[in-house]
Amino acid sequence: MLRQLAKQLLRATLAERVEMPRAQRQLMSAPGLSPLDVAMLEQVSLRVDPNEEMYRPFRAEHYLNVGLSTVHAIDAALKVAGPMSGGVQNILDFPCGHGRVMRFLRLRFPRASIYAAELETTGLEFCRVNFDAKPVPTSSDFDALTLITKFDLIWCGSLLTHTNEASTAALLRFFHRHLMPAGICVFTTHGDYPAENLERGLHGYGLPTDAQKTIVAQYREKGFGFGAYAGQTNYGISLATHERMKTIATEAGGWKELYFTPRGWDNHQDIHAYQRAAD
Repeated sequence: MLRQLAKQLLRATLAERVEMPRAQRQLMSAPGLSPLDVAMLEQVSLRVDPNEEMYRPFRAEHYLNVGLSTVHAIDAALKVAGPMSGGVQNILDFPCGHGRVMRFLRLRFPRASIYAAELETTGLEFCRVNFDAKPVPTSSDFDALTLITKFDLIWCGSLLTHTNEASTAALLRFFHRHLMPAGICVFTTHGDYPAENLERGLHGYGLPTDAQKTIVAQYREKGFGFGAYAGQTNYGISLATHERMKTIATEAGGWKELYFTPRGWDNHQDIHAYQRAAD
């Protein structure tokens, strides 16, 4: 246990002192950056939680770029939606993980209250301490989950990529009822690209072989496929076509689709953006 903890701390220290600063410099030299991109990269926190599973050694540039691309996706939704009365004041990052995206949300919306939802308690604490996030209670029973606060913006990266169709619908209902009037929800799913990876045997996504075949068959036939991880029942990998997700989202409540971008997040996951109707 102590040895594992020491290895985690060493990895985080190496990331913060060597890998993240190097990645920051590399990204700032990339062509086509906007003044806002440059400003955020100059100020972004390079802290890495030792428990952060999304961080990979020597892939710090990718880690930072995912957060930066999230801001681009959100800004695209805000541009389509038009001016929001009062601006973005309350944001929900669900799930927040260990702040891969939140470090950029804090810079993009410095005056906003950011709420962090996450089952993993070390991630919640890291986001609270480092990004002034407000932890909120959460569970996997999305229909029963109710928060006091409503939000102008909800970001959900790589959670609907792991839920079955019933949980996907429940989570979208949760998002809809927790949006302010004219509030915006941006979320990601797996679509054609992961389906092709599974079909061609390029990536198994952690699924047993039989589940890989089943999920693709469901996706091709019904527009939605789900395969559980070994030892799990309701958590695994899901695939959803744009049209099927649009139907599920429409049934979740009164909101309209702002845009859809295949492989828009990390050149892998599809991005969906919806806006709740104004009063």
